[in-house]
Amino acid sequence: MIDLGREMMGAVKAYNAQILVEAGANRHVHQVEFANSAGVAFDEESTDLTLWTSGQLIRGTDILEAGYGLSGKRRQVTPEEVADKAIGWFRLAERNASIRSGELPVVLTPEGTNVLALTLQLALDGKNVLLGSSPLAGRVGEEIADPRFSMTDDPLVDWGPRSSRYDGEGVSRQATPLIEEGVLMGYLYDLDTAGRAGAKSTGHGPDREPTNLIIAEGDTPYEEMVRGIDEGLLVHRVMGLGQGNPISGEFSVNVSLGFKIEKGEIVGRVKDVMLAGNVYDALNDIVTIGDRAEWVSAWFTGRMPYLQIGKLSVVAK
Repeated sequence: MIDLGREMMGAVKAYNAQILVEAGANRHVHQVEFANSAGVAFDEESTDLTLWTSGQLIRGTDILEAGYGLSGKRRQVTPEEVADKAIGWFRLAERNASIRSGELPVVLTPEGTNVLALTLQLALDGKNVLLGSSPLAGRVGEEIADPRFSMTDDPLVDWGPRSSRYDGEGVSRQATPLIEEGVLMGYLYDLDTAGRAGAKSTGHGPDREPTNLIIAEGDTPYEEMVRGIDEGLLVHRVMGLGQGNPISGEFSVNVSLGFKIEKGEIVGRVKDVMLAGNVYDALNDIVTIGDRAEWVSAWFTGRMPYLQIGKLSVVAK
């Protein structure tokens, strides 16, 4: 694992020796045994490998932070892929670009979908639904997003980072459709919240956290999304997302790594830019969905495509 870390750091340094780079390799072996007084018993074992590298490039008063990480339950995670992805973000940021304030088209990278996923995770939590704090309470069967948008929590995906057969309460897991073609299908329950709601546990006990969130792919290549935008913003990472009241859907965050799109091309990294809007409005203003999804780990673990939102509020210094 030390060699894997050195290989990733060496690749980033070979691209630019001025980057202050770090890397990590983690291997976990999990063994779970469960038994209860009714005679139910099971055990399972899994292994996962995580590789990541990140760095800082300081140019005067400008500090650029970029990186990439990937997890999997089999040795398909390679140091070459992780280093290449990290270097790719540094390459895009070699030039800076200014952007105007206003309502602009926004493309969210798979990691950038954090902006939407955190709100949905909180709103689909069965406890928040029971307490009445979720804006989605009582709306099963209603259209809440663009008809092209579908999201499932699937703990049975082959080699998924959080795949498992049982939850922490011993309930067997299964794929749980949450939004299908824009329509709300249900919530995430553990035994307690399911009992109080008169429903069945969805296998998400005891904390009702999603396992592998999967947003269905669309039919638009990422490159085509960018080519179709005259002026817009590509958002990869943000800061401040968990502050305030994210369950409401309103957000106002700093763009920590984003890029200006001009006449169909990415022309440089933007600085001192904020992004604001409402998650539920954005879900109904989806222009295109990318045709290729990627695994990401942030507020959640999931497989996400690129998403193009019609307009969000961009505030530049």
